[in-house]
Amino acid sequence: IDKAIGIVKKITGRVKKNRGDSLTLIIEAIKSNIELYGLAGQIYSYIDNDKSLEYFKRFQYHTLKGLINASGGYNDMRDTGVIAYKFRQYSQYLLTDLINNVITLSRPCCMNDPFDSLYSIWSQPENLKFCVDDQNHISMFHKSFDYYRLCSFCIDDDAENTILRNILMWSHYADGHKGVCIKYRLKNDCVSTNLSLDFRHQVVLQRINEQINDTVSVRNASIPLKLAFAHKFSGWQYEKEARLICYDDTIEEDRMTIGYGEGISIEAIYFGINCTDENKSVIKKLLSNQNIKYYIMKCDYNNVYKMKYEEIF
Repeated sequence: IDKAIGIVKKITGRVKKNRGDSLTLIIEAIKSNIELYGLAGQIYSYIDNDKSLEYFKRFQYHTLKGLINASGGYNDMRDTGVIAYKFRQYSQYLLTDLINNVITLSRPCCMNDPFDSLYSIWSQPENLKFCVDDQNHISMFHKSFDYYRLCSFCIDDDAENTILRNILMWSHYADGHKGVCIKYRLKNDCVSTNLSLDFRHQVVLQRINEQINDTVSVRNASIPLKLAFAHKFSGWQYEKEARLICYDDTIEEDRMTIGYGEGISIEAIYFGINCTDENKSVIKKLLSNQNIKYYIMKCDYNNVYKMKYEEIF
């Protein structure tokens, strides 16, 4: 109760201090909501687990909303769009996404790095029990993290598109150069749902920062927002990763999809050096009704470890 009173007093002070600055008021309100919902989740953990979980879900929604205007985000590019690349192996999963005009987001546990993201490690009960004095709420707080879904892209600020020429990306994520790289333009609610009034669904596109001291401890009672969602081991730097992060507490499955209508379009597809003619034909046929350019990756004999690409028709 004393904590709640303290937060309310803090909110009142912030309103008085920033009375004429609407943007600052909104940011301060979000911060206050995070504290209040987190506190409500703790209190209800003693009397009603369902309500505890519900308030922790709201805590998560507003926490993610705090990334919208953080450095490394793309909120100022909602209207023009962000060019993002995704390397894929040729598979039924790829074809299903193309047929249904969707992208797929997954739980962190479905991704290839068990140490990604740090929030999924920090929020484990076996870690939190060493970090907090009041442990009654740990179970519901941990469960509230189950509704995050992620989709990774490469965002290359280099005008020469060095990410497309990166042989490691083709080897690791495109099935030994047998797959494809898809060039997307992400706009509007696929950059940030900053206009959303629905606390059950929030999306943020955030650049990953690999420039971090590789000695990282999560034995703390709290974790900084960007460290939790947007940091990886420095060895991943070559990926130039940005991540579409979604919190949606209506999704129980490991994976969820977002349709193109929410601000996604394909501008080009690059076929790997080892992609078969049959697979190229299948993809081009599936997308024949869309205005998409197609390219084939080739060996550059003047610079073997940096590939080149040519448009095909």
